[in-house]
Amino acid sequence: MIFAINGARGRMGRMLVEVLSDPTVSSTHQVGGLVERAGHPDTGGIVRVAGTDLVLVDDPEALPRDIDVGLDFSAAGSGTAFARAMARRHAALLVGVTGLPAGDLLALREIGKKTPVLVAANTALGVLCLSELAATARRMLGNNYDVEVFEMHHRHKKDAPSGTALTLARRLESTGLHAAADRNGQRQDGEIGISAARGGEVVGVHTIYFLGPNDQLELTHRANSRKAFAEGAVKMAALLRAKAPGYYEINDLLR
Repeated sequence: MIFAINGARGRMGRMLVEVLSDPTVSSTHQVGGLVERAGHPDTGGIVRVAGTDLVLVDDPEALPRDIDVGLDFSAAGSGTAFARAMARRHAALLVGVTGLPAGDLLALREIGKKTPVLVAANTALGVLCLSELAATARRMLGNNYDVEVFEMHHRHKKDAPSGTALTLARRLESTGLHAAADRNGQRQDGEIGISAARGGEVVGVHTIYFLGPNDQLELTHRANSRKAFAEGAVKMAALLRAKAPGYYEINDLLR
């Protein structure tokens, strides 16, 4: 399977290159193209990936035609051209960018009519497990327990709350609650509070609290390395490639 990576010189892009260069992975997967934003200082330079020299391009249309999967870990508002280039190649597209503008999401839904598209706020398998555990806890504990979502990330993260926290809250909303990311005053019945902290170089912490009258339950996922996200993205991409055109969620792939 041949991958193209958008945002290739960012933190996640570099980690994806590292994971896909591992001999146990590169025996079945390879990187066929790398993309960065126009004006990036590395654009036009050579990046060595698993023994192959690739030119870092700023135009997705310069990528090879035989790309199977595009991985977009660039930045909000900068992935539409890459997405359209993937659609023209009939390549599956996994977007791991959070804080996407509404216009970008609409464009991705349109692209999903031509090729399989997955927008995932978090590709770590542990976070997917956290989501399912939280839904189970909510069903078991019921309305006597208040639910709060807390997340913490590095000081450079641009969006707050994180896309993962919002996704977790949406999963819990399906059980009859409603999210409140901007609470002002006393909590309301049936409310999921969402709060965020930023500092240092924290990779990512997400905790869901179930606060009852006599006890409390805390479910936490801590990302110790971005490698967890990169390995999950490669796994999700392989599953996505086998799907028909459509706009998918992670649960669609793992169900």
